[in-house]
Amino acid sequence: MKKALLAGLASAMVVGLLASASASAAPRFFEGKGGPLLRSVSSLPSKNQPAAIEFSAVEGVTWTLKFLPETTKEEIQVRCTELEVGTTVVTNAIETLENENKLAMPFGVAEGDDCFSGPAGLVPTYFDTNAAGVVPATITFGGVLPAITAKLHKLKMSWEIKPGIFCTGTFENTPGEVIDVGGPFKEESFPNTFIQFKGAPFTGSCATKPIKKFNGEMTGALFVETPSTITDTVWIE
Repeated sequence: MKKALLAGLASAMVVGLLASASASAAPRFFEGKGGPLLRSVSSLPSKNQPAAIEFSAVEGVTWTLKFLPETTKEEIQVRCTELEVGTTVVTNAIETLENENKLAMPFGVAEGDDCFSGPAGLVPTYFDTNAAGVVPATITFGGVLPAITAKLHKLKMSWEIKPGIFCTGTFENTPGEVIDVGGPFKEESFPNTFIQFKGAPFTGSCATKPIKKFNGEMTGALFVETPSTITDTVWIE
């Protein structure tokens, strides 16, 4: 009886350790499937030379602004077909404090002549910055294949819906699904790793009088690639 009990306890400990190890693993960024890890800010032998990861719109990204109260069914929809986001690798470790790895997002651009809002026509679209001119946003990656989730944090974007009238959206924990493919990869075309956003929520307000608040949804896909390597590809696992 004692041996059986000890064997059971040992088995439970092994299962617990395996579960703990699995839970602590964070998705990492590689130079293509089976390739080396991308550099982070702490990579040796020389720190603070992280790899850059670029995100570009697959066919376009749409933001839907649903004004409150929602019973009015008043909304604006802006779609940009040319969108690019620049990031750098902050962490790229198998174990992290929050089981996530992180990218910094210091830069983003939406080409204004490719951003539309139905009959309203062209809508200039901006990535809000701080006083230093930097987008103070991050993207975190958590989970395990085939269910890795990317989340936008501290990102603000604005749409000039009328001359001098801006609507600003705040993205915090806004989720997207990571879709990995095995390659061979092609730059800004399939097959390529991409992040899919489907009705991903955000909130915001418009600088009107009175101020108009809204709930938003983001839909679209962004290719993932890195200009920091000769392969120009990224595998996330």
